[in-house]
Amino acid sequence: NDHVVYHPHRSHAVLVLLTCMLRRAIGGRGAVGVAGNDLRLVPPTGGTIMVGEYDLLATLDRLSTTISHRASEIDTLLAKISDQQAAIFAQEALFTLNSSLQCRAGLDLALRIATTGAFDWEHFVINDAHYLVVAYHRNDTSFDVTSEVFKWDGSRFVSFQLIPTQAATDWEYFEMDGMHYLVVANQFRNATQLTHSTQPTQSQLLKWSGTRFVSAQLISTKGASDWEYFEMDGKHYLVVANLFSSTFQVSSEVFQWNGTHFVTFQLIPTKGAIGWTHLTIDDTHYLIVANSRANKTRLVDSELFKWNGTQLVSFQLIPTKSSLQWEHFVIDGTHYLAVANWYNGSSHLMDSEILKWNGAQFESFQLIPTVGACNWEHFAIDGTDYLVVANHFNGSNYQLDSEIFKWDGTRFVSFQLIPTNGAIDWLHFVLDSVHYLAVANFRSNTNHSTDSKVFTWNGACFV
Repeated sequence: NDHVVYHPHRSHAVLVLLTCMLRRAIGGRGAVGVAGNDLRLVPPTGGTIMVGEYDLLATLDRLSTTISHRASEIDTLLAKISDQQAAIFAQEALFTLNSSLQCRAGLDLALRIATTGAFDWEHFVINDAHYLVVAYHRNDTSFDVTSEVFKWDGSRFVSFQLIPTQAATDWEYFEMDGMHYLVVANQFRNATQLTHSTQPTQSQLLKWSGTRFVSAQLISTKGASDWEYFEMDGKHYLVVANLFSSTFQVSSEVFQWNGTHFVTFQLIPTKGAIGWTHLTIDDTHYLIVANSRANKTRLVDSELFKWNGTQLVSFQLIPTKSSLQWEHFVIDGTHYLAVANWYNGSSHLMDSEILKWNGAQFESFQLIPTVGACNWEHFAIDGTDYLVVANHFNGSNYQLDSEIFKWDGTRFVSFQLIPTNGAIDWLHFVLDSVHYLAVANFRSNTNHSTDSKVFTWNGACFV
């Protein structure tokens, strides 16, 4: 409507309500806009009327006593408004107001899923059915924990299939030649192994049979921490992040599909590799590894590799602090990488970093304070970009706030804090046009049996 300018301030809902009333008061022919944090009214007779931000917030507080009281007040307002379009605005304002107040109150309306040592979420769709699969890393006594696939039943996710895993750290879903696959990173070979194993581990590729996932291939890995699937020149690849063998300086491995199974394609020297991320810039393929440690030191470079047509070669070293994951995203045509820095050797309280592509390489763009960061997830809602970080551990406490950041046009700024329990992974997905964020809560301060949660976007924040 050409009489209304929406204001991104938290008092947005009140602006809309006042607009409805004031438009009527000035005969429906004046203009309503925003000047700074003030509401600006221009009556058809000329002149300007300003309504300050303080008055708007005071009105919001008066309207926010209870949901029923707010609804009653708005119904009264609607009865006094004869302009049909103004009534529509007021109805929208009721939704916006309730959403805004849910955010201000910090309401937790999340869907809870009972998990044990949850390490990773993956979302996928098969034949219009939505699924989530969780990697269970351990319980309080063993790493021999069965992981689980959940299926959306229209209102919640229900258990669909149990898959035996050993210290699972990651699931990767992909489609290849019209078939659906999952590959799991099994980190430990022995069920009760509480120290780093020197024995190769069997990670597993599974294939959709039409009704469930069945084993398709066992792949030898060394402390597998992550899988990344990608395609280059019409060929299919998987790369595994190998964390350790007898040392943390162990090669990770790229596999290529030969038509029936994955075979070794290239070994890449890594240092306590935790995660791989594939990205494409100007039709050139890159892989970046999150190196977490070189035996005793945690201050170790992570490495960006570039495809030269026949193999991946080193392209850029980036200083990191026990990095656990890289997230690639694009805003307004510019490429960015966000790294989750977990530990600097003495503290988990440190900056994680966002890097920006300058046309030749990645350079530092923004530092963001994090607490034992394990993971970044980028997503966009209605054209606005967000990043959420999984804050895992501060050295003594797992019960921490993780944080969502919002792009303000030039940088990321804090947007929302969400209480989490040893958060390790965030996953954004869309189901029936609704945005969701799922967090993998690894443990509380006392045990590994703690609910993971799926939060819903209410139009103003995640609840």
